[in-house]
Amino acid sequence: PAPPGRTYLPYQRAGIGYALRRPHTLFGDEPGLGKTIMAIGVANAMEAQRILVVCPASVRLQWAAEVERWRCLKGRIYPILSSSDGVDPNAPVVITSYQLASSVAIGDTLAALPWDLVIFDEAHYLKSYKANRTKRLLGDFAGKHRGLMGAKRVLALTGTPLPNRPRE
Repeated sequence: PAPPGRTYLPYQRAGIGYALRRPHTLFGDEPGLGKTIMAIGVANAMEAQRILVVCPASVRLQWAAEVERWRCLKGRIYPILSSSDGVDPNAPVVITSYQLASSVAIGDTLAALPWDLVIFDEAHYLKSYKANRTKRLLGDFAGKHRGLMGAKRVLALTGTPLPNRPRE
């Protein structure tokens, strides 16, 4: 499903269908091909009631505009712009930066909430399993950090999916 007057391109429909057959998906398309729109399309198709977007700080408001434009279910879109904003536990769509999501105050609250869909935009920010940001957002082997992987579905979006080193 798409909002009235909007349609997905054929490859976007194929990507949405691919993601719907899996609990977790990586979209590694080149920049400018509509990974954001595909992610919102997945949310539309699964009728996600609770969506969390973790993205670079510079694109939080752009994400909010795209969600407003493409999401079929309407509801409050809550971008967290600073730690003093806190987390609105009742907002159907929460958008935050990697920095805020990996902080103790915001991150622990986000990890405690139930999410239908978590979207990691520019997911290559999480490529190092030793980095605190990765441990906080994806969880760690020691169980110290819960992470956000308990969501019903997780989408990772990146225009640079190929690692520089095999370890990545």
